[in-house]
Amino acid sequence: MDYLKRYSVLESQDLDELRACAARQGTPLDLQVEGRSGAFDARFSAAPLDTLSLLHVTYGAVRTRFGGRGQQREDAFLLCLPTAGTGRFEQGGAAWEISRDRAVMRDLRRPAAASQDGFACFALKLPLARLRRQAEALYGPAAAAREGRFDSGYDLRTPAGRRFRDTLHFVAAQLDADEGLGGSLAAAAWEDLILTLLLEAMPNDWSAEGEGRRRARILPYHVKRARDHIHAHAAEKVTLADLAAAAGCGYRTLQVAFAEATGLPPMAYLKAIRLQAAREALAAAGPKDSVAAVARAWGFGHPGRFAVDYRRRFGCSPTETLRTRR
Repeated sequence: MDYLKRYSVLESQDLDELRACAARQGTPLDLQVEGRSGAFDARFSAAPLDTLSLLHVTYGAVRTRFGGRGQQREDAFLLCLPTAGTGRFEQGGAAWEISRDRAVMRDLRRPAAASQDGFACFALKLPLARLRRQAEALYGPAAAAREGRFDSGYDLRTPAGRRFRDTLHFVAAQLDADEGLGGSLAAAAWEDLILTLLLEAMPNDWSAEGEGRRRARILPYHVKRARDHIHAHAAEKVTLADLAAAAGCGYRTLQVAFAEATGLPPMAYLKAIRLQAAREALAAAGPKDSVAAVARAWGFGHPGRFAVDYRRRFGCSPTETLRTRR
């Protein structure tokens, strides 16, 4: 499955070209290919947000690894959220398995190593200074003054983990739907949203220091309540009245605040989450699954409208996604 196709900067079977491309994007890649190098088929995309860029990289049906001496050190972290394949990541004497259900946060100040099979992932390079600014906005100056540590492995099957993964996929789908969104005001708002959810979801010393005395929140409380309700009940019938009740505010207040915080009205956000879930279900479908059944499971009662919305969002039909999987 392709991600951020509108923002593709490289398609190549040359490892050196991939390394050079990653370096130009500010994310040096000390990658090696093991075994059948002929299966190496790299794709690299980079979509600008505000101060950061959301990346997606694919290596092909090949085993890869990185690590060893001479790694470049930076005051930054590199988030890796897999979309295909598996791997094993090692840093600081500990090891974590990597998969679609488990993300990893690499501390670029310290050496690390990893091996990966048939791997593809979203990646987000996070300078320490940018994370500290976000931590100060959320938790106050005392929290931001801490060194900056994350637990390297993170389970995406937890409620907070699912919410973060869903949001990252949602942002990627929005960017892919309109190339003009890269670097826009909406993309800047999404960067704040991603960083807020990241600091809330992945254990770190900034949020631990700020727990119980948080200051300004990027997301208003009623917006967060409505968003959490959407993610928890996306496969069920959800109305604007349901969201307003969950948020504890009126329809108009929720509509305006939600759009300001996420770039979409709440029902449009719900539709985007359902489309992304349907896409993932189609990509993982079995031989007896059908487009109509997947559409119904995610609240799309009219197959024709579902197909139109799906193509508008992802650039292909749901049937194409199903066939690719099979």
